[in-house]
Amino acid sequence: MGSNTLASIASFLRAWLGRSRMEHDMDREMRFHLEARAADLESQGMSRPDAERHARQEFGDVIRWKEAGREARGLAVVDDLGADLRYAVRTMRRSPGFTAAAVLSLAVGIGASTAIFGLLDLLLLKRLPVRNAHELVHVTTAGERGDMHSGSSNYPWFQDVSSRTDLFSDTMLVRHDVYKVGIHGSLDPLTGQRVTTNYHAMLGVQALRGRMFTAADRPESGAPPVAVISYALWQRRFAGSADVIGTSITVDKKPHTIVGVTPPEFRGILVGWTMDVTLPLDTSEFMQPGNWSTTPLIARLKPGVDVQLAQHQLDPMLARFVATNKTTERFRARYLQRTYVTSAATGITDLRAQFSTPLRLLMVAVGVLMLIACVNLAGLLLARNATRQHELGMRLALGARRGRIVRQLLTESTAIALLGATLGVALAIRGGNALVELLPEYFGPLSMQLVADSHVLAFALVSTIVTTLLFGSMPAWQASQIAVLPALNRSGSRTATTRMRTGRVLVVAQFALSFVLVAGAFLCLRTIMNLAKVDTGFERERLLVVRIDPQGTDYERDRLRAMQREMLETLGGVPGVQHVTFATGTPFNGNVDGRRLSIPGVEPRETDDTIIQVNLIAPGYFDALQVAIVSGRAIDERDREHTRRVAVVSEAFARRYFGEAAAAVGRTLIINRGPKPIPHEIVGVARDIRYQDLRRPSERIAYLAWFQADDVRLAQFEFILRTEGDPANWIDITRSAMRQQRPDLPILAIETLSGVINTRLLSERLLAMLGTFFAAVALALAAVGVYGLLANLVTRQIPEIGVRIALGARPGEMVWMTVRESLVLVATGAVIGIAGAATGLRILEGLLFGLSPTDIVNLAVAALILVLVALAAAFVPAWRAATVDPLVALRAE
Repeated sequence: MGSNTLASIASFLRAWLGRSRMEHDMDREMRFHLEARAADLESQGMSRPDAERHARQEFGDVIRWKEAGREARGLAVVDDLGADLRYAVRTMRRSPGFTAAAVLSLAVGIGASTAIFGLLDLLLLKRLPVRNAHELVHVTTAGERGDMHSGSSNYPWFQDVSSRTDLFSDTMLVRHDVYKVGIHGSLDPLTGQRVTTNYHAMLGVQALRGRMFTAADRPESGAPPVAVISYALWQRRFAGSADVIGTSITVDKKPHTIVGVTPPEFRGILVGWTMDVTLPLDTSEFMQPGNWSTTPLIARLKPGVDVQLAQHQLDPMLARFVATNKTTERFRARYLQRTYVTSAATGITDLRAQFSTPLRLLMVAVGVLMLIACVNLAGLLLARNATRQHELGMRLALGARRGRIVRQLLTESTAIALLGATLGVALAIRGGNALVELLPEYFGPLSMQLVADSHVLAFALVSTIVTTLLFGSMPAWQASQIAVLPALNRSGSRTATTRMRTGRVLVVAQFALSFVLVAGAFLCLRTIMNLAKVDTGFERERLLVVRIDPQGTDYERDRLRAMQREMLETLGGVPGVQHVTFATGTPFNGNVDGRRLSIPGVEPRETDDTIIQVNLIAPGYFDALQVAIVSGRAIDERDREHTRRVAVVSEAFARRYFGEAAAAVGRTLIINRGPKPIPHEIVGVARDIRYQDLRRPSERIAYLAWFQADDVRLAQFEFILRTEGDPANWIDITRSAMRQQRPDLPILAIETLSGVINTRLLSERLLAMLGTFFAAVALALAAVGVYGLLANLVTRQIPEIGVRIALGARPGEMVWMTVRESLVLVATGAVIGIAGAATGLRILEGLLFGLSPTDIVNLAVAALILVLVALAAAFVPAWRAATVDPLVALRAE
């Protein structure tokens, strides 16, 4: 920036900030010149009045010289802008209906786009509040296809990665979980993490109170257990007391001493949740090379090293590691073929994998909606400017420049856009936080909140500028091109014809864009309907699920089994409960367990044949879920401790290993877990169940008797109740019965199974719900557009209609004349929209189920909806055309 430019800016700022003083100085200077000249003329013999008059004549227009002074300092632009804004406000107040329609249209468009952007920002864009976040990367591994990232690590691999000091300046491990935390005698499940002790130092997070971890806190060195808590937990459970440092809490029954509190802006690197409790990770648990666990490995790149270089260097390292360390062949094939190094500047979260694609698609949808709103407003402005032709012609006749007219009209558009943006941001904050509440709570309640921060406000501002240019420029330019004399004479049929032609083009564009949104929304709705009709293999209605987490409690081994039997009896006695059971893996809870398998007499054909999904179940499981036993029997009360171990397998299992269901009964499968293989007799074959994904066929699964197992993992399990009616009505009754019997029972959640399935379909439901809303708004805007065009057309044709009716035309013909115009517009828009949908809706292909983007039924229904909307919008103009009084029409002519 040059010195002249800086001087000009400084002059403007001085003049603007000292406006009153500048005006005073100009007045004083001009008076001085006038008085000096008058005194000079008076000395030449003129009288004082004549001298003053001649001085003013020679000096010229004082106001013009002041304007020149203001313009030289850049203040004329500010004055003009102020005048334009005041005039725009008066104009909007004179047309409250137009103003309200325009502001609401923009508010919905800007609000929807800002809300979706806000969620994208929270999940994908916002950087962690840590030191040099751009240097952080997530090191993970994947199979050869690269579509299944493990998200896992173990300590030997971590040590190998840490040794690459040429690539990374520091590395750490983080393991997120839910812990049973005892504070002041109360036991609560809290989100937390176990981390290597360099965690806070690597991120550059300083303690708000106390201290962060040091190398001396490593559990494997025998250090006393310590904990760092979040600012939120400090305020919530300790009332912000300074005495919190040194306080003892229990985490999964083990005492820990609080040594520090993190600052309020830092919540951890897992986006969406606040890590209330942070503990040092005991790395000795991960020393075995084959013991991989879901423990993200985070590294900090050294200056000059990028993601591609780091990944290129780590790939051969992983190959050597796999070759020299023992892992299962299946795990190597699926997860240990190559490394993936991705940026962790914005943190890590499972929410991204599930919602990044739907949110991006919704961003495209709201972009289309914004374009429709802009087209609609451009049409409204064209119609309104047509009523102002006399005013604009008069201003041109009085000397106004056409550029000045354009600026005035753009100022009015900007004022409308700013009002719409202000209301839109308010709607975005409320709507965005409502969408946040819909997101699944993997680790407990989400701690994300959409606020009007700099990112959101910047996006809203850019949206406002873009929309102002989109809907304001063309009407402003066209209005400035009017001929002066026809405008003053209130004629101008040529201008009106051009305006009508432009209006038709805009309405066709609205219908075409609306068609794409309607077709896309209908595809999403039909996908949800198709998924709802999928045969899951069990009866999903009237099922209540109670999730229990015994980890970190006193419920272990015999006490756990005693509690389970007691609860089966207690819940079975609740009025209205028909069946009750429990299992480690109910459908769609993602908790089935993979185990090594061998079958005497059956040779595995591929690696996957040696791994089987196992579900530990209690008696009554198949009755509760209403799963048919196609051969043999179910697991029942006979299958207890110290009896012959039995298994029920799925039809897919039986077909894979034995060819048919009946052939499986009586055969033996061997579970290879621990030092001693455990044989199980297959006593039954159950109908296939879709356990994890409604879109995928049922997996091979083996059901084992819980009360026979001696290797039960101390992990979450679920009671399952089949009720007589809506299971939601039994939630409070069930909780009360369980708490009354066992007050310390670690209940994580009680929910209906249909609700669990709906959560799994949240991406599809979000697309269908918001897509339908956007399509409905688009249709409403299109209806307004066609109504405005037809109403204007009928108004112009009233004399012609009167003549036709006077000559014998029937009202029905007048109706058809108006409706035909509407149908021509919608047909043209639909044809363009079909071409756009056939191309644009392919982005939905991966999310559809049982449908294609070019589904004929879908396109036909979308076209029919547009026709109905067009007919509804044409009703009032058509009725008006049919009821024109010929005498009134001819008199008006």
